[in-house]
Amino acid sequence: MRVVSVKLDLQGAKPLPQGYPTDLVSIGDHIRKVRMDRQLSQPDLSEILGTSVDTLCNWEHNRNSPKARYLPAIINFLGYTPRELEPILPRLENPIFKYRTHHNITLKDLAKDLGVDRGTLRKFELGINANNNRVKVELSTFLKKIEAF
Repeated sequence: MRVVSVKLDLQGAKPLPQGYPTDLVSIGDHIRKVRMDRQLSQPDLSEILGTSVDTLCNWEHNRNSPKARYLPAIINFLGYTPRELEPILPRLENPIFKYRTHHNITLKDLAKDLGVDRGTLRKFELGINANNNRVKVELSTFLKKIEAF
């Protein structure tokens, strides 16, 4: 009996991990893909993003979408802005939104502190021209105070 030894050099892509998103349709798909590419666990990433593991899991499985206050951290983690977020980029640059997310203040609480209607404040934050002169004065004063921010 003759024994033959053969050396094989296999070439090819390593199989993708189970659950790896192949189609990036949602923000959750982007988060999951980059997390898996960087070999981070859900607990590790949830700590980086400042959220719970359950919340991160819900995003990754497209059960719900991240709230706006998490988007700056998510974009920073991804290293790019997913196409799905492009329509809301102006909101992320809004000084009121930046202030709120940096100080972890809800829209409801800031509206109460300023003595303005939450819906009207949201319109200003979204860049929708709200026709309320009193609110414009309040926000103008507020924005002057936070300019240093």
